[in-house]
Amino acid sequence: MDLQAYLQHCQTSLDPQTSLPGQAFKGPGYHSTVEQGTWVHHTRESMDYALALLISDDPQVPNRVPKIINQVLDQQETNPTKQTFGIWPWLFEESLDEMSPPDWNWADFIGVRIAQMLKCHSDKLPDELITRMKTALDHAAWSIFRRNMHAGYTNIAVMGAGCTAAAGELLKEERLLKYAQIRLQNVVDHVADNGSFVEYNSPNYSIVLLEELSRIFVFCEDPLIRALSHELLDKAWQVVGEHYHPPTHQWAGPHARCYQQLLPPLAAQIISEGIGSRVPLHPLNHDATQAMAAMVPTQPCPQEHLSLFLQDKISCPISVRRQFVKQHNRIQTGTTWMNDTATLGSINIEDTWNQRRPVLAYWKTPSDPAVSLRVRMLHDDYDFSSGMIRTQQQDHRILMAWNLLNDRGDTHISLDRTEKPIFTFSELSVQWELVGIDVSVEAIDEHRFELIAGDYRAVLHTGFASFNGKPVTWECGKMERGVTVKAICHSGDPLTVDLRDITDFKLACALEIIPLDQNASLEKLSIEPVNETGYIVQWQDLSVQVPVVCQAYLD
Repeated sequence: MDLQAYLQHCQTSLDPQTSLPGQAFKGPGYHSTVEQGTWVHHTRESMDYALALLISDDPQVPNRVPKIINQVLDQQETNPTKQTFGIWPWLFEESLDEMSPPDWNWADFIGVRIAQMLKCHSDKLPDELITRMKTALDHAAWSIFRRNMHAGYTNIAVMGAGCTAAAGELLKEERLLKYAQIRLQNVVDHVADNGSFVEYNSPNYSIVLLEELSRIFVFCEDPLIRALSHELLDKAWQVVGEHYHPPTHQWAGPHARCYQQLLPPLAAQIISEGIGSRVPLHPLNHDATQAMAAMVPTQPCPQEHLSLFLQDKISCPISVRRQFVKQHNRIQTGTTWMNDTATLGSINIEDTWNQRRPVLAYWKTPSDPAVSLRVRMLHDDYDFSSGMIRTQQQDHRILMAWNLLNDRGDTHISLDRTEKPIFTFSELSVQWELVGIDVSVEAIDEHRFELIAGDYRAVLHTGFASFNGKPVTWECGKMERGVTVKAICHSGDPLTVDLRDITDFKLACALEIIPLDQNASLEKLSIEPVNETGYIVQWQDLSVQVPVVCQAYLD
């Protein structure tokens, strides 16, 4: 939304005593222990509100902005002997000590907002507040320096570089500016070595990256910092453009980090500004709880990438295959197919954390600008992080299989990881979800299911599957605004399992996205053992080899 709409939205939820905007808490299930739905006030969103007031020259600036900023600064840890020195909590209602654990990224998120206020709006702020803000920026910058986040965490590596560069210039601290130069160069080198960003093709992280690189041009003058930022902007716009699907106006998969199915409103706003053409939002994607506005002018998409956002790019079906990440012996490669109606994307290997979209499809219908199809591994209806999916894709067809991991957590890949991979399941399943208007699901026969919307369908081909000595069962179902096909590994009385004891997990299926008037394939999956620890599954000209035993993520 634009700045005035954003300010009007904040006004509807403003606490008159504190001048802070509030909202019902909608957490990801980690870091915070606050219950979902609790009315809270966010530190980052409060700073965005203050920044929006400053940018718009709102008449409330003298009364509200110093009050808001001072309250946020009160939340920062200022004791340099504490591990959390320089960071903020997410919420006013939950201290750093109460978080589980604190989020060190908040030194970066709050720090860049303070830097922008100091660089662009200090003439509107009282001198004593400016002094206090500079101290807070100094604390945040040295917290970032001390943490020294690696270049593979791209948006935080870039955001931290921007914050420390701004602090170096504003506070005349040469060591921080030099650190920022080295840090940003490391990101450029890391991206060049991998082929793309580790948080590959992420609608959330890529937008933060575009926003923070654009912010650097607002508050940093250093020529090297700006030149390195230009290099990263070029790569970011290329990745966004390659995966933008003009017919549905969606960001095609696969996604490393993603929080929703449909293109987020802020992403649509920033892409629109960057390419100079409006990207429409899906009609079901006007979520007031996600009210956000860009606080910096978006750096434009380079001319050579603008054609990637035009309908002409898919005058005939295309496939994009891109190397995303190199990890030890493993290379993660994404494949994205699209035509004038549908798109299907996959990653060749990935865990099943709730922020992953390892297989993702969209297509338009007469009733819906974009229905979406994804797959999840679920532990009692929440994404299970200790699973892994392997795929091979050729155009509109994918073959995939799953195995289990011994070095991931339950709801998070690291935050709730335990010494032993022991979990208790009332239900463990793999679920396909087609979400949209006028969607349906049917069983074609014992081994084939179709998820239907408009003139297209996703046909799922299954085969023999087993878990813990028992066959996996398949069933169709319904969910809010959608339909499902579920492979049930276990359901019933709670089952406590050490994943290392599972030696026979086999689960594979194939998917084809085809028009309704096209016959589905009759070819069946074949599964053959490979030694005693794995199997190979084949379908048509596709094959995937999978271990049946639990393993580490990078094995």
